Amino acid sequence: MVNPLIIVSIVIAVIAAALAGIWFGGLADDILAPIAKYIFFAKAKAQKKALQAQGKKAGVDFFESQLSGNKQAGGIAQEGLSALKNL
Repeated sequence: MVNPLIIVSIVIAVIAAALAGIWFGGLADDILAPIAKYIFFAKAKAQKKALQAQGKKAGVDFFESQLSGNKQAGGIAQEGLSALKNL
């Protein structure tokens, strides 16, 4: 009876040889191109979301930094309107 370890080793060697032939023959490009495209598209989409979130945070930070000036301007406008109503 043939040892199962020998059969498994032969099967693995044949699969490895077939994969090496496909890889070095350039036939794997047709298989790997759509997979790589999908991975890069997913990474780009994730990076876009991260940059959008970063941009929103920067906008909120800018708005909050300008808020004190907006309050002052609003206060001056209210004072001006109050003065006009008193005329």
